[in-house]
Amino acid sequence: MSPESIHCMNKIQKLLLSLGATPDSMGFHYAAQAVLLSLNRTGQLYVTKMIYPEVASHYHTTWMAVERGIRRLIAGIWEKNAENFRLLTGCPIHKRPSPSQFIAVLSVYISITEEETNSPF
Repeated sequence: MSPESIHCMNKIQKLLLSLGATPDSMGFHYAAQAVLLSLNRTGQLYVTKMIYPEVASHYHTTWMAVERGIRRLIAGIWEKNAENFRLLTGCPIHKRPSPSQFIAVLSVYISITEEETNSPF
């Protein structure tokens, strides 16, 4: 993994921790890897067709196990800290996000905060 990827993965993991996720579940690692992969892609994000299989290959599991792990992670975050996730998005969210929505929100958040820290303004 490149130094940039390691830095980005650290930011993703810190964000997941701030939402109340714990690294003792595989969903934590699957979600972090999925967000990292989505940051490296441009255009439409096809989570089920592109991201899950790549994460599954990285962790030597199935795409269904990846999806299930991320769903469980989201359920735990939503149960413990739904308000933190709402604050992260900046808009009212009334129901638990899908894995695709969750990955997209985290990807956009990381992208925005990375741009802000690298901005000369």
